[in-house]
Amino acid sequence: LLSTGRGGAGGGGGGGDDDGGPSPPATTATTAPPGGGSAYVHPLSQIVLEHLQSSRGEWLSETGLNAGFELRGDGTFVLRFPPPVGGAAAAAAAAAAAAAAA
Repeated sequence: LLSTGRGGAGGGGGGGDDDGGPSPPATTATTAPPGGGSAYVHPLSQIVLEHLQSSRGEWLSETGLNAGFELRGDGTFVLRFPPPVGGAAAAAAAAAAAAAAA
């Protein structure tokens, strides 16, 4: 889903992996959009996506969020939950029943 490129123009050195210190920040990130190629990913979006991918990947698949991923042109992203089973009418009926029970 996401691959990062470290270094590049303006990329700082220091903080190497062998000294136990923090790694230098990623300066670029790309992801393969549906038609191939690569796309810009905002640095904060990159951090969030890497965290989700490494620690919540299974949950993303189970909930269907992996299918609701959209990378926007400005480097931000959207995750959408899939529609509830039975469609919007079933969700509205369930919400009304829950409200009536409360």
